[in-house]
Amino acid sequence: MTPMSKSDKIRCAVVGASGYAGLETLRLLSGHQNVIVTLATSNSLKGKTVRDEFPHTGVPANLKYEPHDSAAGFDGADVFFLALPHGKSFDMIDALLSRGKVVDISADYRLSNPEDYVLWYGMTHPRPDLLEKAVFGLSEIYRDKVRKAELLANPGCYPTSVGLAVHPLSKIRDRIGDPVIIDSKSGYSGAGRSLKPHLLFCEATNEFTPYAVTGHRHTSEMLQESKAALGREVRLTFTPHLIPVSRGILSMIYVPFTGKIDEKELRKIYSDFYEGEQFVTVLPEGKIPSIKQAVGTNSCLINVFVDEKPGLIKLVSAIDNLVKGAAGQAIQNMNIMFGLPEGTGLSTTPWIP
Repeated sequence: MTPMSKSDKIRCAVVGASGYAGLETLRLLSGHQNVIVTLATSNSLKGKTVRDEFPHTGVPANLKYEPHDSAAGFDGADVFFLALPHGKSFDMIDALLSRGKVVDISADYRLSNPEDYVLWYGMTHPRPDLLEKAVFGLSEIYRDKVRKAELLANPGCYPTSVGLAVHPLSKIRDRIGDPVIIDSKSGYSGAGRSLKPHLLFCEATNEFTPYAVTGHRHTSEMLQESKAALGREVRLTFTPHLIPVSRGILSMIYVPFTGKIDEKELRKIYSDFYEGEQFVTVLPEGKIPSIKQAVGTNSCLINVFVDEKPGLIKLVSAIDNLVKGAAGQAIQNMNIMFGLPEGTGLSTTPWIP
């Protein structure tokens, strides 16, 4: 594709551009031939030059951080990436939607049922009208809806690793039972960039621990997507763990089945389901996805195993939590929304070693 002229490029604003998801969005956008970053916001760094603070981002040299409510900057963008903490963008959403498209990397519009926000986030959602309009941006699954979206709810990192692994089970939903058990491990960047005692080097190094053992908020998205894939509500439990790496998620998903399922048959179902997809790879027989194979990329690596004696399908999924689990998928969705090839700005290889 011929690069666009500066005047034709998509003008991008990143609201909340000093946290890990926002910084990763800036980094990836800076290598995207069809966009220009016109606004980056951070209340704590306002007035400072983005590249002086974070040289790796590659944004225009004179781009300075503006406060989050920078109305003047809002007028100069076609698409807004919201990388603010959950619940912090409600006051500005109307102003943004009146100016361009919105890709929200927080959880504020991911759940279609407003009552789920009371159950999982302990809050009454202030804009249930927008929940009806928001598109859940699991790119490979909802591509047709993403094309038409004005407000895009980017999925969470854990739900991305799980949702992409579970959706092909729609082809054999009559043989799928419950409960579905999900056991995920994540690098520490998933906890955000703010200072927390358990993320200090001496606390995190050589440690491996579960957290939010019951009631993790991302369970709500997993329940939502499992229902979409299987056509019914299923019992589902999710346990996340922190492992001493900076980034990456590995999810093990245990799915009961009835009757007989052949592993080769199941792998073919998965391979056919994701045939032609640039960012989802079903690995060959016996190959186990790992974090290192995915880190730094917008890829999701999946493989399937059938454990016949206990009657379990075992799904293994690996992603980079900051790329496919956040910024990369957000940009993939932007590409779809603006009619660009999905891989534009995202064709990277893993960081090995």
